[in-house]
Amino acid sequence: CENGFDDKYLDCNKLQNLKLESFNKWKISIDGMFFASVHDNKQKVMLLWTPRAACSIACQMMFETMGLLEEALTYNPFIHCYRADIYNKNRVIPPKEELSSWFILKTIVNPYRRAVSSYHHYCINQYEPEYMNISFYEYLMRIDQNLIKDCNAIQHCYAQYILGEESYVTRYYKMEFGQSKLDEINTHYGTKFRIDDKKSVHHAVKDAS
Repeated sequence: CENGFDDKYLDCNKLQNLKLESFNKWKISIDGMFFASVHDNKQKVMLLWTPRAACSIACQMMFETMGLLEEALTYNPFIHCYRADIYNKNRVIPPKEELSSWFILKTIVNPYRRAVSSYHHYCINQYEPEYMNISFYEYLMRIDQNLIKDCNAIQHCYAQYILGEESYVTRYYKMEFGQSKLDEINTHYGTKFRIDDKKSVHHAVKDAS
């Protein structure tokens, strides 16, 4: 549709036999979605992102438009350290009733890719060491049966879709599309997002948030 929303992005749509619908077990609220956002109050631009959905690159992209990327990467090459330690402590989250005048971009990824990424993250960070060598299918079964208890592991399984988010999101951007689709968004909305020169150190960081 016009804003880029595609029903196929919902985590539960396809691999039901592999229990990918399990990734919709844990949800956050609309308020939680905005609490996790990165936003520029001057330009009235907001980024909504989801863990294990190329979030490190998405946050780099947003901080670059705010003129903060160099400062952030100097602070720590892992962008979420700056986001959590510096940015979040100084930001002012706009009231929801004022967001109709904002450009709100939500970045998403293919749910197959995200499920595998979450599994990889779970194993390398050893949230539950006794299960660090389980198979992908066993990992999905543990989610489906509510057997994963570590809060850090759980937050990396949150559903991408949050009920009611489409009332706020101006445009969805699938990270796999690359710069060309982002250029279309930039041209249409006057933004300056760039993704083609970004890289993530997420997989190299233990206990990443």
